[in-house]
Amino acid sequence: MQGLSSVEAWAVRDLVRARRGDTADHWDLALVQRAPVWDEVRMRYLLDSLLAGYPVGTLMVCRVRTPSHVLPFRATDVAAEAAKPTGWQLLDGQQRINALYSLFTTGGSYGRFLLSMTAQRPVSSGPVTTKRARDRVLNYILWLGDSEADVAVKNRETYIDLSGWCSWAESRAADAMADLDGLVAEIRVNVEATLRGVDDDFCASLDDTSKAVAANRIERLARIWFERHIPVHFLELDSPADVLEVFTRLNRSGVAVAGDDLFFAAVKTWWPQAARALAQMQVLLTPVGSAGPKPAFLGRMDILRVLVRLSAWAADRRDVVPLAVDRLSGPAGVRIRETLAALARTDSVIATRMQNLAYLLGRSSKLGFGLHRVDQRLWDHVFAWAALSEHADGQDSLRAHLDAVDSYLFAATAFSYRGVLGEAFEQMAMREAMWAACSGMTFPTRRISAVARQRFQDLRFGRQQVQSCTTEEDRIRLANRNGELILSVAQGIPYQSQTDDMAQSFDWDHIYPRGQAWRMWVPSSYGARWRPHHRERHHVHGVGNLWALDSGLNRAARHEMPAEKFARLDASAARPDKPCWSPGSTGLTTSERTEFEEVGRLLANGDAPADERAMAMFSGVVRRRALRMLDEVFELLPDVRCYALDAPQEAEPPSPEPSIASAFGASFTDGEHVLGV
Repeated sequence: MQGLSSVEAWAVRDLVRARRGDTADHWDLALVQRAPVWDEVRMRYLLDSLLAGYPVGTLMVCRVRTPSHVLPFRATDVAAEAAKPTGWQLLDGQQRINALYSLFTTGGSYGRFLLSMTAQRPVSSGPVTTKRARDRVLNYILWLGDSEADVAVKNRETYIDLSGWCSWAESRAADAMADLDGLVAEIRVNVEATLRGVDDDFCASLDDTSKAVAANRIERLARIWFERHIPVHFLELDSPADVLEVFTRLNRSGVAVAGDDLFFAAVKTWWPQAARALAQMQVLLTPVGSAGPKPAFLGRMDILRVLVRLSAWAADRRDVVPLAVDRLSGPAGVRIRETLAALARTDSVIATRMQNLAYLLGRSSKLGFGLHRVDQRLWDHVFAWAALSEHADGQDSLRAHLDAVDSYLFAATAFSYRGVLGEAFEQMAMREAMWAACSGMTFPTRRISAVARQRFQDLRFGRQQVQSCTTEEDRIRLANRNGELILSVAQGIPYQSQTDDMAQSFDWDHIYPRGQAWRMWVPSSYGARWRPHHRERHHVHGVGNLWALDSGLNRAARHEMPAEKFARLDASAARPDKPCWSPGSTGLTTSERTEFEEVGRLLANGDAPADERAMAMFSGVVRRRALRMLDEVFELLPDVRCYALDAPQEAEPPSPEPSIASAFGASFTDGEHVLGV
């Protein structure tokens, strides 16, 4: 398998030049690599590690003796290319190199990073692992997104924009190669002039203490840029299969990489054009409405999972959840790969059917914006049903089945069927959906619930159990757990992203403002300084006290009492030049609105203990509104109710194994689309 193996020390400069393609032997990405996934906190944390002198890990690069494919590092799409026989492929370290490129150049398309040259590096009391904790200790490194170019930064004159570092450092590269210590001594003496050379906006006059901090920091930048201290492991491998093997072993030996990512890496190894084909499918399945494209229901990994599961059932009569690399090996794996390549064609019958479902959901689903909140793995079942169902051949014939799909997405999400019952439910629901499609039936919302009751006694798995709707408290708990999903239905919020159209953007707002909850207090036996919360104060966070409100209106009225907030809403709705959610789409009845106004009036005096009448009225209206909105969902989509533990639903045995190959409508094994042969 392995020939050449050596380890060399590289500088940050060398890695950035390899990323930019400045070197003769530039690097490409091995097909097993993912898209960039690091956020700005991880990038700042990497820079902090370099400034502190901590190691940042070994990178791994390989070249392959037999023909293989790569992803160009600088590609703007996901098209794979044939690898050069002597070309190097980055096998591990892509995220770190992308981070360095984004930090130190103008080409990273990930905003700008500002480094304080006067603030001391915070000393941590110990290792930090959470994003919030890391963000707190990185306050001397700021990040400005592309949309924040004009944002005012406090003490901006003491920061340098690191995107100019590469240009400045390369202008001094010859001096550094000849005598790095001499260059460091020069920039320490002329620290202010050097910093202005890196960033024209640095204009601080430094005292002795600040000058010492700045001199140490720019020296450290120079040394991490020019000194070779990052190990790079070079390997020579026999075949693309060896690349996948090394990647799998490497990432199953301590580095956190999801199993789905390893599976995708395996697919790309056997099928170099997989990423492009899935990207084209994603475009096809992106809903289009009157305001243009809407957010896609499925990401590329989601589409791959749906198609692989269909391929496995067609080729091997078995599911592949959880996704495991070994299912793609052997004769059965070859059949799965062959079928997968054909199913991913945008001109296939299943692509047309899935597109019809995506279009109708984006335009006509009763869940509207709530589609953003459904359990992502439930899409497998509804799109698999559409892919195999003749009902999905046209949008008109499919429209009659949309309520069944809506009911399933809402019910299985709200009652957490997958979260409670696990992968066994995923496999069972997939089988029922495919069997119904092949039998010419509608989406089997009620049957999935009935079979689940037969498969899982008392709808229990381990220590978890599906929720009941027996008592009022059960129903309020269900509503509060699914607030945004229920409000989307109650207020008729259309499916869109929050940034599709600023005229339609909204915020989730508290009707009685959270910022005024301090008024809900009771006297304390410990004295006047202590103001314990009223026992009903927690209802501020209940779904009955939430609504979707026009973003501009919310920014102006978020801390106002309900009466003032309603008055603003009425005035805005009367202005045609000020689009917003109309009073009729607030999800409030007239009596509920009156009660919220009265609560605000009774709690106006925050210096007095909370009025008991107000708190009783507040808890009552919040609870009644939550129950009303939940009941409206049950009335709009009656099949949702059968997913509750206490629903009068009879258990049923599972359906026979579906025979789905004939439902594809064509043979998918012609030579043009065969994988791995």
